Amino acid sequence: MLLFLTNIRRLSVGEGAVLTRSVAGGAPRRVRLARGRRSEEWLVWSRRVQGVGRPVEIAFRVSEDGRLAGCDRSFLTVVFPTEKETSLGFLVQGPYRTTPARDNVPEHDPANQALARETATLLVDVVRSLRDDGLLSVPVLAALPLDAARFPAGSLLHPLWASVREALAGEALIPLDAGGYGTAASLRLAQDAELRGLLGPDQLSALCGGSVSFADPSAASYPVLWQYLADVLGIGEVTAAGVVTDLTADFLRAQTDEWVARLYGFLFGHSALWRSARFEDEEPGPARTVPIIRLEDGSQVAPFDAEGRPAVYLPSAAGSVGGLATVRRAVADSPAARQFLEALGLARPDVLAEVLSLILPRYDGLEVASLDPAQHAADLEAVMVALEEAAAGPRAELLDRLAQTPFLIGENAATGEQRMTPPTGLYQRSRELESYFDGNPDAWFAADRYGPWLAQLRGMGVRQAVSVRARTPDALGYVVTVVDFGRNERGLDGFDPDASIDGLEFALRHPSQERSEYVWNTLLVPNRHLVAGAIERSVMPSFSDSSRERRESSIGLLAEGEAWLPGRDGGFHRPGELSLDDLPSTYTPDEGLAQALAMLQPVVGEAARRLGIPVEVLWGLSARPDLVVLVKRELADPGIDPA
Repeated sequence: MLLFLTNIRRLSVGEGAVLTRSVAGGAPRRVRLARGRRSEEWLVWSRRVQGVGRPVEIAFRVSEDGRLAGCDRSFLTVVFPTEKETSLGFLVQGPYRTTPARDNVPEHDPANQALARETATLLVDVVRSLRDDGLLSVPVLAALPLDAARFPAGSLLHPLWASVREALAGEALIPLDAGGYGTAASLRLAQDAELRGLLGPDQLSALCGGSVSFADPSAASYPVLWQYLADVLGIGEVTAAGVVTDLTADFLRAQTDEWVARLYGFLFGHSALWRSARFEDEEPGPARTVPIIRLEDGSQVAPFDAEGRPAVYLPSAAGSVGGLATVRRAVADSPAARQFLEALGLARPDVLAEVLSLILPRYDGLEVASLDPAQHAADLEAVMVALEEAAAGPRAELLDRLAQTPFLIGENAATGEQRMTPPTGLYQRSRELESYFDGNPDAWFAADRYGPWLAQLRGMGVRQAVSVRARTPDALGYVVTVVDFGRNERGLDGFDPDASIDGLEFALRHPSQERSEYVWNTLLVPNRHLVAGAIERSVMPSFSDSSRERRESSIGLLAEGEAWLPGRDGGFHRPGELSLDDLPSTYTPDEGLAQALAMLQPVVGEAARRLGIPVEVLWGLSARPDLVVLVKRELADPGIDPA
C-alpha cells in the first residue's frame, strides 16, 4: 500500500507489524518496501498528465537477482488497489475516477479513458527505456498486455494492448538469442536448441533470404508470448523439417566441410527427417531427396535416386573407385557424420555397387551394333559375381534392377533380328520352345553366346518354360476375381477366367504336328483347370446364397475356337469336331481336358471297354471293311472250328 504514496514512509499495520518505505531518487525511482525481514524492490515510472494533479505510474517488481519480474496478479491502483483486475504483469496507478466505494473504476468514463491512453504512452516509453538499459527481457515481454481477448476494443485498457503491439511490430524491442534486440520482421522463432546451434546468422539469413536472427528461445516458456510473437507479430518459426526441405545445392556448396559434418550430426538426432517410409501411407523423410551429400569433388547430390536406392557410397578403405560417387572423405571421417551416413544406409563400394551404379546404367538405350563383346563379357562376369556374393536383401535389389534393364542380346523367333532385352523378356532356347515359338514375332530367345551362364540367366528371369499367367488360388482352391459392393466373384478349384499362356494364340493359329502335341501334352493337360471351370457369384463377401455358372477362360476360348488338333484324316480340326479316340497315341488321353474343350464323347473307346477289345483293333476294323465281312461270316457259322 505504501508503493505509490509520496509522503508516508512508515505505517503500522497492527500486532506490532510495521511497513517501511524507502525511495532512491532518479527516473525511474527505486522503491523498497520492508516488513520485518521481508522486503521487496520496485522500479516506478511516472508521467505527468496535463490538467491533472497526480501522474500516471507503472511499477515493475525487481527480483532478487536484480532482474525485472512479472507479478502474478495486478489490480488497477488509485493510490490504493481497487478490485479492477488488469491482467498485466506489472502495476498501474493513476488518478482514475472510482466508484463511491473506491473499489472499482468505471470503464467508459471519458476521464478514465484519457488516463488509460496516457498510461499506454508511458508503457511504451518504459519498454524503450528498459531496452536502452538492457533490462528488457523475455519475462518483461510476457508481463505486457498480449492476450487480445483480455483487452478487447472499447475496454478501458485496450490502448495499452494496441500501443504495445504497434511498438513491438515496428521497433527493435524483442530480445535476440545472441543478445541485443531486433524488430519482428528481422526475427525467426526456433525452439530446437540444436537447430539454433547449427544455423549461424549467415546460414539463417541465406535460408530466409534476408538478414534475420533468432529471437530469444526462452519465450517458448511463456505460451501466450510465443503465440503472440507468431500470430500477432507474424514472426515465422524455423523447424528442422522446414530447414531440410529448403536446403539447396547452392546453399550447401557455400558451407564448409566442418559445417556439413555438423549438419549430418544434427540429422542423426532427427531420424524422422531421413528415414524411409515405414507404412504405405507414410511419407519418407525429406532429407532422402535433398542434395545433402557432399561428394569428393565438392558437388552436392541427394543420397537416394528416384527409386529409393542409394546414389552414393562411403569412401573406400582402399581409395576411390573410378566412376562411383562417394562422400567426401574429409566429411565422412567425422565420427558424427559417419554415424549418420551409416544409419542412412550408405556403404563402401563393392562389385554390387559397381554393377548397380556403373554397369547397368551403361545399357540404357544401348544398341546391339554398339555393343563391345569383350566389355559385355566382363560386365556379365561382374553381374554373376555380384549375384553370388550379395546378401539376400541386396541380391533381391539387384535382381529387380536386372529384370528392368535391357542388358542381354535377344534373338527374334520369327526374323532372327537381335536387340538388347531384359532377361524377363527372353526364353532359353530348346528344341521344344523353338518348335512352339517358331515364326512368332513376339517371342525372343537369349543369344547362344550365353551358354556358359544358363543357370545364372534363369535366376535373373530368363524363362526355360512357356509362361502361364494365372492368379494363385487360396488354400481352399478359390480364385477371387471380383470384390465390390454387392458383387463378389471367385473361381472354383483353382480356375482363373483371366489366365493366359504366352504365345498360345499364335501357336494355335499356326499348328504343326509337333507344336500341337506340345500344346496338348505340356501346356494344356497340366493346366486343364485353367481352360474352363465354375464361377461362383454372390452379393455377399461370404458367398452365401451364391449362384454358379460354367465359363471358359481366354485359354479355353482360344483352344476351342481354332483348328489345331490333328484328326485321322491328316487335317487339323477344332476340339469340338474330335474325340479323344481321334487323337494320335502320343497325346496324353486326358478326359478332363477333353471335357473342358467340349470334345466329342469317345464312342469307340467306350465300346472297347465294354467288349474287352483293344481300341486299335476296333479302329483297324473300321479301316478294313473286308475284315468286317470275314468276321461276320465266321460269327454266322457256329459249326466252323475256330482252330
